[in-house]
Amino acid sequence: MAFWAEQQAYDAELNNPVLDAHVDFSGLPAGLSPVGKKGLYGFIQNRENYDKAQPYFYFFSDVAGTNYYLYELTSTATDDGGGGGGSSTEPAYTIKGKQLPNFTPSVASTICYNTWFSTNYVFYADGAEVVRYNVNNGDKTVLYAAPAGYTISCMKFCSDDKFLYSGDLGRYLVIGMNRGSRGGCSTDRVEYRIRCG
Repeated sequence: MAFWAEQQAYDAELNNPVLDAHVDFSGLPAGLSPVGKKGLYGFIQNRENYDKAQPYFYFFSDVAGTNYYLYELTSTATDDGGGGGGSSTEPAYTIKGKQLPNFTPSVASTICYNTWFSTNYVFYADGAEVVRYNVNNGDKTVLYAAPAGYTISCMKFCSDDKFLYSGDLGRYLVIGMNRGSRGGCSTDRVEYRIRCG
């Protein structure tokens, strides 16, 4: 069993698949290029097999942090192994981008995604509330409200899986919050019924 766990840990090692990807931003509509914007968060859509994960999603904001953008990168690779099939100067990914209406995280670092959920949904804190945001249509649903006087400062999904090398982020959302110099923490399970609306 120990060998299996070591092999799993080795296989779980991640890399940066979009480093030097030669992504061509010229096809994006005016004002949507990520050049000059601030990168905030990235995630992939595939839960079980990182090598097959397509596409990749990235959140950016403008310099002022008032407008938010979502970019979707899809590999142009043609082989089954996920590697590139073209030359090193051709784009490795196609890109789509859009501005996210009514996307209002009070702390950008609270933006998070979990592979248990559809790529339509991301989560973030807006003051004292945890919001589930639909990136397709801009709908927002409040999933949790902190006690009076508290604001949410950080959030992270975690698992109750005790396996040492588990990559399962689980459905438990740990919420850190502050009220002046006092801190608090809440752990809530994001259920299937909440996920589906």
